[in-house]
Amino acid sequence: ADWRSQVVREAFDLVRTRIRTNHAFDVTPDTLRLDEAAGLPSVNQATMNLALMAVLEGAGLDVRPVYHSGGRFGAMDTLFPSVFQLQGVVLAVDGVSGGEVSGDSGGDSGGGSGAPLLLDASFEHGRPGMVNPDVSGQAGFRLGRDGGHDWVDLRGAHDRYWSGFDVEGRLTAEGALAGTLRVELKGYAARSASMAVAGGQTPSEYMQSVFLDRYQDVALDGTRFEDLYEKEGTVRMEATFAITGYALDFTDAFDLPPLPVGYLQENPYPAPERRTPLEMLAPERLDVQMSLKLPEGQRAMVDEGVDWLEMPGARFALKIESAKREAGELRYLAMLDRSGTRFEVDDYGQV
Repeated sequence: ADWRSQVVREAFDLVRTRIRTNHAFDVTPDTLRLDEAAGLPSVNQATMNLALMAVLEGAGLDVRPVYHSGGRFGAMDTLFPSVFQLQGVVLAVDGVSGGEVSGDSGGDSGGGSGAPLLLDASFEHGRPGMVNPDVSGQAGFRLGRDGGHDWVDLRGAHDRYWSGFDVEGRLTAEGALAGTLRVELKGYAARSASMAVAGGQTPSEYMQSVFLDRYQDVALDGTRFEDLYEKEGTVRMEATFAITGYALDFTDAFDLPPLPVGYLQENPYPAPERRTPLEMLAPERLDVQMSLKLPEGQRAMVDEGVDWLEMPGARFALKIESAKREAGELRYLAMLDRSGTRFEVDDYGQV
């Protein structure tokens, strides 16, 4: 299986280097010749992926086209499929490791043991095992060699948003917060970071605009950015930071946000009720841990314990505690594990 994985990686890179894509979903290729496709200004998704299929078949791999809906008008109807629903094509390669969905997004979000490796060479800054989030999770129509077909779960091994934050901070008597922020990203989150920095944004600009954007007065220093996205699908970064006015200073107390990163300022679903199911993109995993040292002589009023919220397809936990051995320190642990992408009306309140 190792040599097959290497062949897939090299063929994937070859096609993406030789052919330019316009990222348009289509089932009809602009040309079936690899050399002709390389000479065109840009080609559609079908051209890119069928060219990749030809290279992989020439190397002796078992690869088949998988047709799918574009995602804008719903998923494929597996009971009564129509040719008009076929709007794009990706590839499924059997016998190659890496098709199984990683367990760090919590539970099985697709794939499974022996799942085919999904490929979409037209997905900008994608990698083997990753498809466009508009398509991820659909049922794909895979053509067989004998004229038959079957259905494939279009959930690639890296089709999730995974973010991990580790914060060590100290709160000053004036309400400023300073410390160290460490971030690890995988899946689509790593793709976004790698694309931004490759496109000219500095690591400090990226960290500030994405993770610390809610603060008006923030400074970063000593930023380190380790881009392992192409090799292993991971991006890591670290920086020291200082946020002025993090906590509101009252006469005898501070009012401070529970976490400096990893949460939204406002609820994106403010409506009190909903009449249709809620559709989200790929699964998501978020882990935040923080240790916060308080100013000299300060203590925190904390209801220790774990707050849980669990529902079909998602679970959330928040734990805040005072350090037992070192007075004047708070420790936070927060976890969001969303394996589902569709939530019914009855679950909207918990969402």
